[in-house]
Amino acid sequence: MQKTFNAFEKATVKNSAKAVAHYQAKNETIDKKIKDLEAEKEMNNAYIEQYSKPVRELTGGYEPLELCEKVSRGSQNDWVFKYPDTIIPPVQVEAKVEEKKEEGEKEEKEEQASTVENREEAHVSMPEDVFGDKSITETDPFAEEPEDFPTQEDYDRFSPDEF
Repeated sequence: MQKTFNAFEKATVKNSAKAVAHYQAKNETIDKKIKDLEAEKEMNNAYIEQYSKPVRELTGGYEPLELCEKVSRGSQNDWVFKYPDTIIPPVQVEAKVEEKKEEGEKEEKEEQASTVENREEAHVSMPEDVFGDKSITETDPFAEEPEDFPTQEDYDRFSPDEF
């Protein structure tokens, strides 16, 4: 079945095409600009990565802009450390210490629960008078020792002469 348009429908379709063509052309222009901007953004991200990588390795994961701020002095701009006494921001350090404490407490509880279970399974009753010494205590040879994690103080000491 073919549709035949009357004069009014033809005029409506033509006017709509004229209006849509203008906006379609704008969209094509915008799409081209978006492609150019995305390419420029990728290049900028590559530069940022290239300059930030050594700083992240040096500071343990902090970005340069997290540690420095721009200060305007008249017509000149200068970059200064936000935290002159230490490289690592004190607010984030406290949060990491609290997270480590929480993780350490969870690990201790799990470790205590596992050692209690191991002791119950490996419990052997021995008569005390066999050795004649009541001060002998049982120790679990397979009990895990808690790991000593480096403290934040180890990371706070930074000397530029080391590099």
